[in-house]
Amino acid sequence: MTLHWSERLLTHNLNKYYLFKRKNRSILVRDNTRKYEVLPLHAEVGIGESLATSGYLDIKVNGCEPEYEDRTWVPILPGYTIFTKVHKSFVQLSIEKNIDNTLIFYWADYGRDETFTNVQYSSRKPDFFASLIARLPGEGRISMLDLLGFHDKNNVEFLRSIINAKLPTIFKDAKKNYAIINKGITLKRSCKRKGIAILDDITSSNSANNIMSGMTVSQEGLSIDGLSVQALAVQFFEIKNELYRVKKQLKIEIDKNLQNNHREEEGSSTINENQNLDQKIEEVISKAKLGSTILIDTRQYLKTLFTQPCPRCYSSNKKLEVISVGFSVKPHIFCNDCKKTTEYKNETYQNNFGIFVSGAGLAGGANRQQMETIFSTIGITSQIVKKTYHQYQKKFFDTLHHAAVTSAEEALEIACSHIVNMGEKILPVSFDVSWSHVRNANQASGELILQKELSEFTYRPVIAFYVVEKSRSKKIKDQEGSQIIHQGNFDKSSRQMEHAILIEVLEKIQPSLDKYDLMLDIGVDGDLNSNKTLSSIRSVNKIYGDLKHIGKNIRKKIAKNAVWKDYENVIMKYYTRVVYAATARKEDPDIETPEDQKVSDLQINGLVAHLSGDHSLCWEDFCWHKSNVDLELPEPNLLKYDNHRRASFRSMLIEVFRLPTQQSLITTIRTSHNEAFNRIKLCYTNKLIDYYKSYQARHACAILHNNYEIEFLIEIMRSIEEVSDLSVEDYINLKKMLDIKQQQRQKNQKEITQRNEERGKKIDEQKKQTEMFDFDQDLVPYGKNVKHEIETHEFIPSFSHLIHDFMSLLKCHACLSFPKYSAIGLCKVCYFYLYSGLQNQFPNQKYTLPFEIPNTEISIEKKVDMVVNQVFEFSGYREKQYESIMSFINKKNTLVILPTGSGKTLCWVVPALISEGLTVVFTPLKALIDDQIRELINIRIPCAGLYTSTNHPSNYQEKVFGEIAAGFLRVLFVTPEKFHKNPAFRSMLMRISQIRSIRFVIDEVHCIVEQEYFRKAWNNLGTLKQLFPLSHLMMLTATCSTNEARKIQLIMNIEVGDLNIIRGSSFVRSEITFEVQTKSSKEKTINEICEQIQKIENEYCIIYCASPASCEEILELIRTKLDISLDIYHGKLESITRHQSITRWKAGLTQVMVATNAFGLGINMSNVRLVIHYTFPLSLGNLIQEAGRAGRDRREAKHTIYYSRQDIKTVYGIVAGEESSTNDLEYQEYLEERQKKF
Repeated sequence: MTLHWSERLLTHNLNKYYLFKRKNRSILVRDNTRKYEVLPLHAEVGIGESLATSGYLDIKVNGCEPEYEDRTWVPILPGYTIFTKVHKSFVQLSIEKNIDNTLIFYWADYGRDETFTNVQYSSRKPDFFASLIARLPGEGRISMLDLLGFHDKNNVEFLRSIINAKLPTIFKDAKKNYAIINKGITLKRSCKRKGIAILDDITSSNSANNIMSGMTVSQEGLSIDGLSVQALAVQFFEIKNELYRVKKQLKIEIDKNLQNNHREEEGSSTINENQNLDQKIEEVISKAKLGSTILIDTRQYLKTLFTQPCPRCYSSNKKLEVISVGFSVKPHIFCNDCKKTTEYKNETYQNNFGIFVSGAGLAGGANRQQMETIFSTIGITSQIVKKTYHQYQKKFFDTLHHAAVTSAEEALEIACSHIVNMGEKILPVSFDVSWSHVRNANQASGELILQKELSEFTYRPVIAFYVVEKSRSKKIKDQEGSQIIHQGNFDKSSRQMEHAILIEVLEKIQPSLDKYDLMLDIGVDGDLNSNKTLSSIRSVNKIYGDLKHIGKNIRKKIAKNAVWKDYENVIMKYYTRVVYAATARKEDPDIETPEDQKVSDLQINGLVAHLSGDHSLCWEDFCWHKSNVDLELPEPNLLKYDNHRRASFRSMLIEVFRLPTQQSLITTIRTSHNEAFNRIKLCYTNKLIDYYKSYQARHACAILHNNYEIEFLIEIMRSIEEVSDLSVEDYINLKKMLDIKQQQRQKNQKEITQRNEERGKKIDEQKKQTEMFDFDQDLVPYGKNVKHEIETHEFIPSFSHLIHDFMSLLKCHACLSFPKYSAIGLCKVCYFYLYSGLQNQFPNQKYTLPFEIPNTEISIEKKVDMVVNQVFEFSGYREKQYESIMSFINKKNTLVILPTGSGKTLCWVVPALISEGLTVVFTPLKALIDDQIRELINIRIPCAGLYTSTNHPSNYQEKVFGEIAAGFLRVLFVTPEKFHKNPAFRSMLMRISQIRSIRFVIDEVHCIVEQEYFRKAWNNLGTLKQLFPLSHLMMLTATCSTNEARKIQLIMNIEVGDLNIIRGSSFVRSEITFEVQTKSSKEKTINEICEQIQKIENEYCIIYCASPASCEEILELIRTKLDISLDIYHGKLESITRHQSITRWKAGLTQVMVATNAFGLGINMSNVRLVIHYTFPLSLGNLIQEAGRAGRDRREAKHTIYYSRQDIKTVYGIVAGEESSTNDLEYQEYLEERQKKF
């Protein structure tokens, strides 16, 4: 099927093109891919000397509110482009900006090429397309305003919204100014006409004295100054207004007299006639079973009809019958003389009161029973049945839902445009869900509400929403099974509804976020596990928990704690004050914004210290004791408690303050606006809904009420068939109602603001009193873009989020990434490049030195020393570090075997800085990558990490890709899985190797041997030498025997004699005391472990167990004996739980970690004083690695191994495991080898 030209154009980018039609049904397509510009000439509404210098046209636009007379100001905006077909030619019309900020008009004639590709003729002139009209064939008159779509209401409102975003009051001011000016102009014209008429009257009367109304009239008129004229004009309008008022009052009095006269005439009828008529009406009402009221009083209605003469023969000899169905009343009057029947009815063909009432139930948020009660109270007791009522309601469903979707889409478009025009990059929203019932909800709805005030909306608008409904079924009588009576869109549990809705609403707004290049800050309530849903959404920038919900959950947890429940108010007051203070600091550009971890530490450690009398950690923003040391600390507090009790309190705080991963509280985003909307929604979707199919329509009513107010909702309700439009009087009355409502809302807001200000003043007074990206792309354009950004000082590196207050930093002139280190404006690394003769490695090649640097040759050895001394600020080398560095610099494949804590990182970072090209580092854990990146960024070395995770959105990967292409990054951290699973990534590295050198580092290389059967990606690293034959490798480990070294060399395909093995002379860690203890009873062993933990006081301990079950058991046994912060880590925990455990450990919130050997790599914590093996390690390598976690700060530490003969079976079972039944011969050989080692 051949596509229409407009459909073909829309397929290129549906979200960027907008289609509408002219009056003659021809199609216009507006191109929104270009940026609209508001120029200085748009600052004043009016028409200039030519359209090239005018910002506006005054046009009559049907549907648009005019500014004056019937005219509307239409903006002429640069960037506006229309595609259309004129006669037989396809043309493009574009408005552009000239170099002098005037307008120029470009058009292109594509002939019959409906793809808009081959231009046959074009022109760019300030002639408002006059040259196009001259070129087109003269087949009838052509209106450029029509061709440009300037008569289309929606198109004009779109253009005016762009102006409103920049100049919010310009159209209102223009309308007011015109009314004032027009009043003066009208008066001048009227006076001039009156003056000419007076002269004509005097001339025609042939009067000799030229006197009229007591004044002499002359051809020249009176000589009077401008000020006096102005006074006369004002007096004239005052008299005119008074005259108008008197006339109006007189008309009211006349109408009253006429009504009184009419009543007297009606009263002249005889009493007998009224009695006969009443008797007949009562008989008809009784027969028809009508209620006391229809839409007017029933008796009055029928009286009025029956007293009318026959419209054909004017006879009064009639009889009356009434047919009544629901709200429809049809009186039939039969004339006995002409034998004709006249039918009357209380409804018109456009006004079905049954539809009105059922629609009113939706719009008013009432169910059928409530509507029945309302109308019965009025006296309308003849009503439609339930089935008909609900069938009528169905007529509104699609219209309401479509209108609600449109309103949300429009609100989203306006919000995105507003944010972009304000120069911002973040769309702030809040999300919440409500259910149709308390338990086993079959329906739920959720909304994203914009967290910004927009002038176009009374409330903060809903920009996206989604409704989920479960299918409903009923049992079939006398049969097994059931029949679906309503097909839903959700078939999972009610608990999963919230996540499903959140995913759907995010998908709805994603195209707009992409279109405007915006990220999302989203606030969620405390009941939502946001990490589960939001961590994989690429556009999400920051997740904020709602303080109200989180505070409620914290209070519940504290109330359950029998020991500390009396501290609930003290804890919550401190907790919330910290959040509010941190948020205030974030909003103040002059104050450093605290990081989430710092706030968390302050809430826990700061509160413990605060209640213990130490206020050094507190901020003066919320702690008055900090600046007033004499201020008495109120009860309850911790002043009388010892360190053990305070540690117990701290452990409780860690537990109750635990936030969902990735959530922050430092924000002004609050879901209270969702709660405000929920109150509106509750009016429509409360628990009394009697027709489940109406849930979505009722929810749509709430959306329209919130976004467009009641007036628009009623207008939508009356837009369906069989319903007439509202009259002008209806709109006037609605406007009055809405004005009263708005005034009340403004009054409430004013009272709230006033109350908050009073509270603030009171507090101040009290204080004073106390005192996934595609890597298989061309590198060149990405590299050029990054270089251009660096040279033009617009560069923001991928790691900018790791540099505190990056945007306000005065950055290095040579790399535009790190703080200045020297007086010549360079960071630490660029300063080294300058004095080591490596200026060619400056990212900013346009940087010029402020003075000449002597061009002296510096040896490699000297450069190495300079890096170690100047960049790392080390005074010397540890054992084998220098040999390892030089081996790698000299392009030798190197295996470095040094003890834990011996500084293996320096061995490859120094060559990465000195040598040109990229260093790719393979690391086994994502957490380890993140730690290493932070360490290198702190040293000012440009680096990035990539691994197979949704934590790295496509825009981040794209940025890293560009930095690699530009040669900006020195180090790239990846996991073996990233290299193994992403062919495009491998291809990218191969292309890099063709234009610059690339080298590889494998950290924790013993994983190649230990995990070759568990993580296949490690085996895949053996392809490195095949794919990159010219690249050299460095491999690092703390544990590696000679046999394992040979196996590593074999797996890595390194030829014999081509591997330089550098091994430390000793693996002795003299700071660690090793101890071996036999297990007696479990109770005694646990007591011994607890004694050792108590000896290290507030420092840290790791307890290694053989299995997850053993971990769980030991954790509970220690928890019953010690009141300290404990946590657990093993491979059977969910990913998010393991991540939370490591995060708490690194943050110092966990004192004792009970874990399997899964808790190992990357756990680089300096002050671990005690490592315990409850079951002896699986191998000597495990022993070295795990014991080496202790004493990394070179202070005394202890390692204890507990063992028993039963451990032999335990460890053997782990080594062999259930996998021993596998048929994989190679794997069986591997197990046998491990058993022999054991």
